[in-house]
Parts: sequence; structure tokens; C-alpha cells
Amino acid sequence: MKTELAEFMAVFKLELDDLYEEAQEEVRDYIRRKEAHTVTEHVFCENVALLQNEELCLRRFRAILDDLDPGEFADCESMTARIHQRFVQHVEEGGCAPCTLALAERRMDRVRRLMENMATCPT
Repeated sequence: MKTELAEFMAVFKLELDDLYEEAQEEVRDYIRRKEAHTVTEHVFCENVALLQNEELCLRRFRAILDDLDPGEFADCESMTARIHQRFVQHVEEGGCAPCTLALAERRMDRVRRLMENMATCPT
């Protein structure tokens, strides 16, 4: 079980890294759109501010995962419950946009389904 939890954590970290890269690409896209005058200054500033907040939150979420030891948990359910609790705490105390929590939790669910499917696939 410890190996599966470590694998879950590794894949989830990759998913958060992917979300971070997507946010960075969105910022670059808004910069291009502003330079092409296809968005107003107001829309540009609001959207880039939200995306930068998302990037900061995702970096913090990644740090939370780095601080957790999968070996401390008996099963995936207890580990994901702790991750959820820590993420919620950070959103409430750290000024993160709640949408970042939703994005991260969707990825966590995706990894959970992937790991369950891998466990049921014959090798």
C-alpha cells in the first residue's frame, strides 16, 4: 500500500505542476491578447491577477504535498482527506481563490480514479 500511496502522490504532484503550467500559459495568452488589443485593460488586469493568485496557490499546494509523507497514511482515503483538509485550510487562511481548490481537487479525483483503474488492470 505504501508504494501505491507514493505513486499517487507522485502523479498528483505532476497534475498540480500541469495546472501551474496551464495558468502560466493563460497569463501569456492574456498578454498576447492585450498587445493585440482584443481585451480591455480592465479585463486583462482582473484575469491576470486571478491567474497569478492561482499560480501562488498551486505552488503552496505543491509545497503542502512535499511536506506530507505517504508512509504516514494507512490508505488513500486517509491521505486524500488530509490533503483536502490542508488545502482548505490554506484557501481559508492564505487568501487563495476558491476556484483553485476546485481545480486541484478535480485533479486529485482524476488521479484517484487512475490509480483505481490501474489496480484493476491485469498486468
